[in-house]
Amino acid sequence: MIQLKNITRVFEIGEKPVYALKNINLNIKSGEYISIMGTSGSGKSTLLNMIGLLDRPTEGKYFFDNQDVSSLDDNALARIRLQKIGFIFQFFHLIPRLTAMQNVEMPLMLGGTPSFSRKDKVSAILKSVGLEKRMNHRPNQLSGGERQRVAISRAIVNEPSALLADEPTGNLDSQSGKEIIHILEDLYNKGITLIIVTHDPEIGKRAIRQIKMKDGEIISPDHEHL
Repeated sequence: MIQLKNITRVFEIGEKPVYALKNINLNIKSGEYISIMGTSGSGKSTLLNMIGLLDRPTEGKYFFDNQDVSSLDDNALARIRLQKIGFIFQFFHLIPRLTAMQNVEMPLMLGGTPSFSRKDKVSAILKSVGLEKRMNHRPNQLSGGERQRVAISRAIVNEPSALLADEPTGNLDSQSGKEIIHILEDLYNKGITLIIVTHDPEIGKRAIRQIKMKDGEIISPDHEHL
Protein backbone atom coordinates (compact mmCIF):
# COMPACT_ATOMS: atom_id res chain seq x y z
CA MET A 1 0.00 0.00 0.00
CA ILE A 2 2.74 2.48 1.02
CA GLN A 3 6.32 2.26 -0.20
CA LEU A 4 9.00 4.86 0.47
CA LYS A 5 12.26 4.41 -1.43
CA ASN A 6 15.37 6.34 -0.37
CA ILE A 7 13.30 9.29 0.86
CA THR A 8 15.30 12.31 2.01
CA ARG A 9 13.85 15.61 3.18
CA VAL A 10 16.13 18.62 3.51
CA PHE A 11 15.14 22.01 4.90
CA GLU A 12 17.28 25.06 4.27
CA ILE A 13 17.77 27.04 7.48
CA GLY A 14 19.88 30.03 6.62
CA GLU A 15 22.67 28.63 4.48
CA LYS A 16 22.80 25.35 6.35
CA PRO A 17 20.87 22.30 5.12
CA VAL A 18 19.02 20.39 7.85
CA TYR A 19 18.20 16.75 7.11
CA ALA A 20 14.77 16.01 8.59
CA LEU A 21 14.68 12.58 6.88
CA LYS A 22 17.71 10.63 5.67
CA ASN A 23 17.39 7.88 3.08
CA ILE A 24 14.16 6.37 4.44
CA ASN A 25 13.09 2.98 3.08
CA LEU A 26 9.75 1.79 4.41
CA ASN A 27 6.98 -0.54 3.29
CA ILE A 28 3.55 -0.50 4.95
CA LYS A 29 0.97 -3.11 4.00
CA SER A 30 -2.75 -2.50 3.90
CA GLY A 31 -4.37 -3.14 7.29
CA GLU A 32 -1.23 -2.71 9.42
CA TYR A 33 -1.18 -1.00 12.84
CA ILE A 34 2.07 0.94 13.19
CA SER A 35 3.50 3.35 15.73
CA ILE A 36 6.28 5.81 14.91
CA MET A 37 8.30 6.82 17.96
CA GLY A 38 11.26 9.00 18.78
CA THR A 39 12.32 12.06 20.71
CA SER A 40 11.50 15.61 19.61
CA GLY A 41 13.37 16.36 16.40
CA SER A 42 13.79 12.71 15.45
CA GLY A 43 11.80 13.17 12.23
CA LYS A 44 8.67 11.22 13.19
CA SER A 45 6.17 13.97 12.35
CA THR A 46 8.02 14.79 9.14
CA LEU A 47 7.77 11.13 8.18
CA LEU A 48 4.04 11.12 8.92
CA ASN A 49 3.57 14.27 6.83
CA MET A 50 5.45 12.57 4.01
CA ILE A 51 3.26 9.46 4.23
CA GLY A 52 0.16 11.67 4.32
CA LEU A 53 1.20 13.64 1.22
CA LEU A 54 1.42 16.87 3.20
CA ASP A 55 5.09 17.23 2.27
CA ARG A 56 7.27 16.31 -0.70
CA PRO A 57 10.62 14.52 -0.63
CA THR A 58 13.79 16.34 -1.60
CA GLU A 59 15.02 13.02 -2.98
CA GLY A 60 13.54 9.55 -3.40
CA LYS A 61 10.31 7.96 -4.57
CA TYR A 62 6.96 7.43 -2.83
CA PHE A 63 4.39 4.90 -4.06
CA PHE A 64 0.84 4.95 -2.66
CA ASP A 65 -1.45 2.14 -3.85
CA ASN A 66 1.18 1.30 -6.48
CA GLN A 67 1.07 4.84 -7.88
CA ASP A 68 4.20 7.00 -7.93
CA VAL A 69 2.96 10.12 -6.13
CA SER A 70 6.37 11.78 -5.80
CA SER A 71 5.88 14.15 -8.73
CA LEU A 72 2.09 14.67 -8.75
CA ASP A 73 0.83 18.25 -8.70
CA ASP A 74 -0.88 19.76 -5.67
CA ASN A 75 -4.40 19.16 -6.98
CA ALA A 76 -3.75 15.46 -7.60
CA LEU A 77 -2.24 15.06 -4.12
CA ALA A 78 -5.23 16.84 -2.57
CA ARG A 79 -7.62 14.42 -4.29
CA ILE A 80 -5.73 11.40 -2.93
CA ARG A 81 -5.69 12.88 0.58
CA LEU A 82 -9.41 13.61 0.45
CA GLN A 83 -10.38 10.16 -0.81
CA LYS A 84 -7.86 7.81 0.79
CA ILE A 85 -6.15 9.35 3.84
CA GLY A 86 -7.62 10.51 7.14
CA PHE A 87 -5.71 12.81 9.51
CA ILE A 88 -5.95 13.31 13.27
CA PHE A 89 -3.86 15.95 15.04
CA GLN A 90 -2.94 16.70 18.64
CA PHE A 91 -4.83 20.02 18.66
CA PHE A 92 -7.90 18.80 16.75
CA HIS A 93 -7.90 21.53 14.02
CA LEU A 94 -11.68 21.87 14.10
CA ILE A 95 -13.36 24.95 12.59
CA PRO A 96 -14.54 26.95 15.63
CA ARG A 97 -17.68 28.48 14.08
CA LEU A 98 -19.02 25.13 12.86
CA THR A 99 -20.91 22.54 14.89
CA ALA A 100 -19.61 19.01 15.37
CA MET A 101 -21.89 17.83 12.56
CA GLN A 102 -20.77 20.60 10.20
CA ASN A 103 -17.08 19.90 10.92
CA VAL A 104 -17.52 16.22 10.09
CA GLU A 105 -19.61 17.07 7.04
CA MET A 106 -16.87 19.25 5.50
CA PRO A 107 -14.87 16.48 3.71
CA LEU A 108 -18.10 15.16 2.19
CA MET A 109 -18.93 18.62 0.88
CA LEU A 110 -15.44 18.98 -0.58
CA GLY A 111 -15.82 15.58 -2.23
CA GLY A 112 -19.13 16.53 -3.84
CA THR A 113 -21.42 14.25 -1.81
CA PRO A 114 -25.01 15.53 -2.19
CA SER A 115 -26.63 17.16 0.83
CA PHE A 116 -29.44 14.61 1.25
CA SER A 117 -26.96 11.76 1.84
CA ARG A 118 -24.47 13.71 3.98
CA LYS A 119 -26.63 14.16 7.08
CA ASP A 120 -27.42 10.50 7.69
CA LYS A 121 -23.81 9.45 7.21
CA VAL A 122 -22.45 12.13 9.55
CA SER A 123 -25.08 11.35 12.20
CA ALA A 124 -24.24 7.65 12.11
CA ILE A 125 -20.52 8.29 12.54
CA LEU A 126 -20.98 10.72 15.42
CA LYS A 127 -23.33 8.27 17.13
CA SER A 128 -20.71 5.53 16.72
CA VAL A 129 -18.23 7.57 18.81
CA GLY A 130 -20.79 8.46 21.47
CA LEU A 131 -21.61 12.01 20.40
CA GLU A 132 -25.26 11.60 19.45
CA LYS A 133 -26.23 14.30 21.99
CA ARG A 134 -23.43 16.71 21.06
CA MET A 135 -23.82 16.96 17.27
CA ASN A 136 -25.01 20.56 17.30
CA HIS A 137 -22.38 21.83 19.73
CA ARG A 138 -19.45 23.94 18.59
CA PRO A 139 -15.87 22.99 19.54
CA ASN A 140 -15.71 25.47 22.45
CA GLN A 141 -18.72 23.69 23.96
CA LEU A 142 -16.99 20.30 23.89
CA SER A 143 -14.36 18.70 26.11
CA GLY A 144 -10.95 17.79 24.70
CA GLY A 145 -11.92 14.16 24.38
CA GLU A 146 -15.15 15.08 22.62
CA ARG A 147 -13.28 17.36 20.21
CA GLN A 148 -10.92 14.53 19.32
CA ARG A 149 -13.91 12.25 18.69
CA VAL A 150 -15.24 14.85 16.27
CA ALA A 151 -11.81 15.00 14.62
CA ILE A 152 -11.75 11.20 14.26
CA SER A 153 -15.25 11.27 12.78
CA ARG A 154 -14.16 13.90 10.27
CA ALA A 155 -11.07 11.84 9.40
CA ILE A 156 -13.06 8.69 8.59
CA VAL A 157 -16.21 10.14 7.01
CA ASN A 158 -14.85 9.59 3.48
CA GLU A 159 -13.92 5.99 4.38
CA PRO A 160 -10.16 6.35 3.86
CA SER A 161 -7.89 3.34 3.52
CA ALA A 162 -5.27 4.86 5.86
CA LEU A 163 -5.67 6.80 9.11
CA LEU A 164 -2.72 8.91 10.28
CA ALA A 165 -2.66 10.23 13.85
CA ASP A 166 -0.02 12.67 15.10
CA GLU A 167 0.09 12.56 18.93
CA PRO A 168 -3.70 12.00 19.11
CA THR A 169 -3.71 11.83 22.93
CA GLY A 170 -1.08 14.51 23.56
CA ASN A 171 -3.62 17.17 24.55
CA LEU A 172 -5.92 14.93 26.59
CA ASP A 173 -6.18 13.63 30.15
CA SER A 174 -5.28 9.99 30.65
CA GLN A 175 -8.86 8.65 30.67
CA SER A 176 -9.85 10.54 27.51
CA GLY A 177 -6.61 9.39 25.91
CA LYS A 178 -7.44 5.75 26.61
CA GLU A 179 -10.90 6.17 25.11
CA ILE A 180 -9.44 7.73 21.94
CA ILE A 181 -6.92 4.91 21.52
CA HIS A 182 -9.70 2.34 21.89
CA ILE A 183 -11.72 4.10 19.16
CA LEU A 184 -8.68 4.11 16.85
CA GLU A 185 -7.94 0.45 17.55
CA ASP A 186 -11.56 -0.45 16.85
CA LEU A 187 -11.16 1.18 13.43
CA TYR A 188 -7.98 -0.86 12.89
CA ASN A 189 -9.86 -4.02 13.81
CA LYS A 190 -12.39 -3.14 11.11
CA GLY A 191 -9.63 -3.06 8.51
CA ILE A 192 -8.21 0.46 8.31
CA THR A 193 -4.45 0.99 8.11
CA LEU A 194 -3.54 2.84 11.33
CA ILE A 195 -0.31 4.83 11.72
CA ILE A 196 0.23 6.69 15.01
CA VAL A 197 3.06 9.07 15.87
CA THR A 198 3.61 9.17 19.62
CA HIS A 199 6.23 9.97 22.23
CA ASP A 200 4.35 7.80 24.76
CA PRO A 201 5.94 4.33 24.94
CA GLU A 202 2.77 2.84 26.46
CA ILE A 203 0.80 3.86 23.38
CA GLY A 204 3.62 2.99 21.01
CA LYS A 205 3.96 -0.58 22.20
CA ARG A 206 0.25 -1.26 21.59
CA ALA A 207 0.90 -1.19 17.84
CA ILE A 208 1.55 -4.45 16.04
CA ARG A 209 4.71 -2.95 14.58
CA GLN A 210 6.89 -0.22 16.06
CA ILE A 211 9.11 2.11 14.04
CA LYS A 212 11.73 4.01 16.03
CA MET A 213 13.46 7.10 14.71
CA LYS A 214 16.53 9.11 15.61
CA ASP A 215 18.06 12.08 13.79
CA GLY A 216 15.90 11.60 10.72
CA GLU A 217 16.62 7.90 10.34
CA ILE A 218 14.71 4.72 11.13
CA ILE A 219 16.72 2.75 13.67
CA SER A 220 14.39 -0.19 14.38
CA PRO A 221 15.75 -3.32 12.69
CA ASP A 222 12.62 -4.50 10.88
CA HIS A 223 11.64 -1.22 9.25
CA GLU A 224 11.59 -2.43 5.66
CA HIS A 225 9.19 -5.26 6.52
CA LEU A 226 9.31 -6.69 3.01
